[in-house]
Amino acid sequence: MIIFNYNKLIITITYKNTQMENFKITTEAEKTECLMWISDLYKDVNGFRPRGYNFDEWSFEELTDFVNDLSDQADQERKYHEEQAQLAEIEFNKRIQEVIDLGARDRETALRWMLQGDMGDDKELDLYAVEYFTMIRGIDTTETGRNVEKELINIANSNPEAFGMAA
Repeated sequence: MIIFNYNKLIITITYKNTQMENFKITTEAEKTECLMWISDLYKDVNGFRPRGYNFDEWSFEELTDFVNDLSDQADQERKYHEEQAQLAEIEFNKRIQEVIDLGARDRETALRWMLQGDMGDDKELDLYAVEYFTMIRGIDTTETGRNVEKELINIANSNPEAFGMAA
């Protein structure tokens, strides 16, 4: 499984229309196709493009092993990020409850207070404030995060004066 830009796109099983599970290069045409996208795969896994590799000189087997190793690394990274997102969701829900326990009458009030707290001295709601809210809490790639963003937009729209927006 390969993942690109964790918070934007998830591609499973295939990478650029190439089967990744038990990936194998058996022809020169397959090797040529692989050489067209291996730099992208490497960058997706490592964060930078490969340097110092002369893939043209590699055998089919060497290139196949390299791609399968990268694919395994990407899979491990995906699992790690999913686990971290799940933990972040738990912590976020605990924080919502803590704010309610501190006096917010409900979830909506807790979210409003938290968003206003993130705004600090800013008098107006920033264009990116809602996405930033979920991102800094590690829930931006989750269904919970997407739902919270919708809730925050509704809260801001129903309380424009609280966020420095014209009614």
